[in-house]
Amino acid sequence: MKKIAIIFPKDSEAVFNIKSTATFGGATAQMYNIARELSKHLELKVYSIISDYQEINFPDSDKFTFIKTFKNNSNAVKKIFIYHRVLRSLKPDFMLQRGLTLFSCLLALYCRIAGIKFIFMFAHDREVHGRYQKNNRKCPVFSMLLKNSSRLIAQSKFQKNRLMDNFDVHSEIIQSGYEIKKIINAVKTEILWVGRIEPWKRPEKFIEIAMNFKNHAFIMIAPAIKGYELYSRSVYEAAERAGNIKIIPFVPFSSIDEYFSRAKVFVNTSESEGFPNTFIQACRNGVPILSLNVNPDDFINKNNCGFFCGDDMQLIKKSLKEMLDNESMYRRLSANALKYAAEQHDIEKNMKLLAGLLLTENSRD
Repeated sequence: MKKIAIIFPKDSEAVFNIKSTATFGGATAQMYNIARELSKHLELKVYSIISDYQEINFPDSDKFTFIKTFKNNSNAVKKIFIYHRVLRSLKPDFMLQRGLTLFSCLLALYCRIAGIKFIFMFAHDREVHGRYQKNNRKCPVFSMLLKNSSRLIAQSKFQKNRLMDNFDVHSEIIQSGYEIKKIINAVKTEILWVGRIEPWKRPEKFIEIAMNFKNHAFIMIAPAIKGYELYSRSVYEAAERAGNIKIIPFVPFSSIDEYFSRAKVFVNTSESEGFPNTFIQACRNGVPILSLNVNPDDFINKNNCGFFCGDDMQLIKKSLKEMLDNESMYRRLSANALKYAAEQHDIEKNMKLLAGLLLTENSRD
């Protein structure tokens, strides 16, 4: 049996504690799904490496084997010492990490020295250009990650091609995944936006759209994050002034699907993304996507599961009106979204691909 250590981002507390209201990103959601699904493979022993959270309390806890490391406020020297001690004791065959940070690059080098196969998964399109997701700044030691990773995992053909074009490195495509269930036919009435309040996600664009559809109900699940307090407050105030937008500052990971199941349309207004988890959550609930500027591998057009608007605000308003007014077209988009999710983003199918990659790697030295 091979050991795999899955590294969770430091802001993952809320997926492991239903009482927590801490924000988390798509990388956390995917690592959660991956760890849970890979635990079903008898050839693998899966360890989830997390920060030293005070409480673990969530429904699927029996499917996880946790190893706590440091508190998030620990200094860098202490973090390095604790991580080294944990890995020396565990002796994993593989480490899996998602999302570019300086830590990712250092960890890749550490794994090469320690004889551990390091598997890195790209979380955002900016990362395949060697840039950080949050601020678009260049990672100064990105080459360290590329040189020392055993496998690079891309989310899309776009990411795979950019890595080859820019850095002449090979990557595998394994798409993000969720459990695909038979959906319950909920009444779909609301137009939904989900995301942390960050400038590059452009929540103000969603507010502008809502103000043009006063007779319809809009919902923003929009956690504020540290460093953007003033911006978040201005977004909340603008949403309240619109009059037809309900703001929900936080929804637990285990409850988010309830909102997608009731959504009529899911709207994305980001400047750029990787492959958003929210797109998969929408599609697996039969919710058509209305995207202002994000369309990985042109999947929205190719699968006819919504509308891509090329950063054109007039077109997104026109497209939303058409989706709301044309019932037969809406049903077609909804069915296509569900079909696409089942074919491309079934976590069980996609993790069989990942497990296959891991199990064909050479054994640990």
